[in-house]
Amino acid sequence: MRTSGNNTTAILGREDKPFATITNALNALPASGGVVKIGIGVSAFSPITQAFMKDNVAFIGEQTPQFHINNLYLTNGTVIQGPFNFTNNNISLIRLGIDSGPNVVTNVYGGTPQDAIIVGSSPTAAQRFTVRDVVSLGNGSAANAVHLLSFEGNNNVSVQGFEGRGGHHGLVIKSSGANVSDVVIRGAYAEGVFIKSGNATGQRAANINLNNIRVESMSATVNDTGDAFRMEANQGIEIVNVNVNNFTSTNTQNGVYMLAINTGAGGQATNRISNVSFNNLNVTVGTNGYAFLSQGAARNIKVNNAVIQGGINGVNVGAFWGGDQPDNFQFSNIQQSGATNGW
Repeated sequence: MRTSGNNTTAILGREDKPFATITNALNALPASGGVVKIGIGVSAFSPITQAFMKDNVAFIGEQTPQFHINNLYLTNGTVIQGPFNFTNNNISLIRLGIDSGPNVVTNVYGGTPQDAIIVGSSPTAAQRFTVRDVVSLGNGSAANAVHLLSFEGNNNVSVQGFEGRGGHHGLVIKSSGANVSDVVIRGAYAEGVFIKSGNATGQRAANINLNNIRVESMSATVNDTGDAFRMEANQGIEIVNVNVNNFTSTNTQNGVYMLAINTGAGGQATNRISNVSFNNLNVTVGTNGYAFLSQGAARNIKVNNAVIQGGINGVNVGAFWGGDQPDNFQFSNIQQSGATNGW
């Protein structure tokens, strides 16, 4: 598919006879799916396009685009105007960008902010989703809760190489079986990485591996990102078996925040965060922020090799409103500086 193509003369499988739109390229694929190759330029994934989505489709771009110097739009590559939102199985995004940034929001959606990429929405959840060398641009703020890349109720997620800028939420995982590596999130208003359970049937967060993750603010002087890393267990659905290796955050308001709220009947702590390990953790936070905070029934938490800088509180582990007790936290080789209250 190329923006210079022709939907009338296009022939499926003929790169010299490309389609002009993603909609027509998808419509031409068999029910079993296939590959949609997309050239350099700007195309759109509209609600009409979404109606033609099939299982087992790989969207392969010619070149991963770049961010405009002021993060207004994506350029110099394969650009798809967002939102890219679907529940189909076995979908791949490779070497392209999803643009739901300020220019698209203004010129295409009349000022209404849009998500960039959302995969699945329980109880109907997409299975098997792959991201390779993809970027996304959002236009989030305190009032615009849009996502840069969100997995909701999925199984078998693989991400290798992703950068997102400007969302309200950055990388959101409400799924099981996720392997994520080489990710950069910049300027996500609420949080850079958000692992969450609950909200809808099937949104259990489990068996998640994160490697080489960097979260930072857009500006070197303004903390425009909230929590660098947030975990939140809700509605009796636990978060379990999460491994984080080589996580760095710079100039965010807060560092790591784990919240497990007790909503169980009779005082039972049904919302638990358990079996979580951080290895090589480096967080630098704002003056009034917290570097590492856990509230509620978080258990079997290991932090090894950490540099924690700044904040009003350095490391703080406690109950949530007098209940939901934490248990078995292990810290080793921790360097902490700059926090007003320390441990």
